[in-house]
This record gives sequence, C-alpha cells and structure tokens, in this order.
Amino acid sequence: MGTLNFKFELSGYVGILKIYSDLTPTSSEGFGEVLKMSLNLADHVIVNLEKVKEFDLVCLKVLCSTYKRSKRLRKLLTPVVKAMPSIKGKLENAGYCQYICKIPNHMNYGNYECLWVR
Repeated sequence: MGTLNFKFELSGYVGILKIYSDLTPTSSEGFGEVLKMSLNLADHVIVNLEKVKEFDLVCLKVLCSTYKRSKRLRKLLTPVVKAMPSIKGKLENAGYCQYICKIPNHMNYGNYECLWVR
C-alpha cells in the first residue's frame, strides 16, 4: 500500500480532508480508508484535492463509490479539484461515469447524482 499524505480537520459537523500526495493505484486502499474515516467523523466532508497532481482512475472510482456511500448515509461529500474538467473527461473517456455511477447521461438517478456534474 502506498503512502498517503493527508490532513483532516473537523469543525462542528464539517470535516476538511486535504490530500497532499498523488492518487495512484498503490494509494487507492489508503485513500478509501481515509475517506471512510472522514465520513464517520463528519456529516459534510470537503475533500480538498488541489495539491494532487496525478489522479488515477482507480482512486477516482474510490471517490465516486464513497460519494454514493455518503448519499446512502445522508451525508455530503464535496470534492475541491483544480483540474475538474480534465477529471470529467478522463472518467467519461474511460466510460467510468456510466460504469460506476450507473447514471445515464449524468441525470439524477434515485437518490444519487453524479459526483462530477456540478
């Protein structure tokens, strides 16, 4: 498992998770654990990914799955990403939005909405 450099701050019901290392296949397990821990501690988790330079599809899948989990728990998960358009493109080119989210054309689907449509 790769090393994940992060910081979590809790203020009331809001948690801010700052990720400082690249999100690669070797860090995906740690990334998932940190996201899960954050959701357990806060009702609204802001995931600050602005320092992340490399986004691997495995970690993006982890983030999408955690987003779906947050919806089931009636919690909020909000990513803050500098390169949001390039991530959307990467996901769409790989077919991940339809595969992971099961949301045709990024429309609302039950209680879920695609994480990358904002």
